[in-house]
Amino acid sequence: MIAGIVGLVGFFVVFIPIVGGVMQLIIPAAAVVLGFIGRKREPAAKGMWLTGIILGFVGLAIAVLSIIFWSIAFANIPFSTDPTF
Repeated sequence: MIAGIVGLVGFFVVFIPIVGGVMQLIIPAAAVVLGFIGRKREPAAKGMWLTGIILGFVGLAIAVLSIIFWSIAFANIPFSTDPTF
């Protein structure tokens, strides 16, 4: 659950192009993995592991959208050495 909260609260980091996108994938992925482990080990603590899983997937979605956005933005930068361009 904590990794999911940190991944969601720290979503502004994904607006840093390269470091943020890669870093933002790790924390929510950990939240999803740990949420599923918690579901298997502690089924009675449903609120904790369910929150971790949901926030982890939301964080992953934000990170993937950010990576797509930055890929499109960098693909549209003109790389011409022609001074008349």
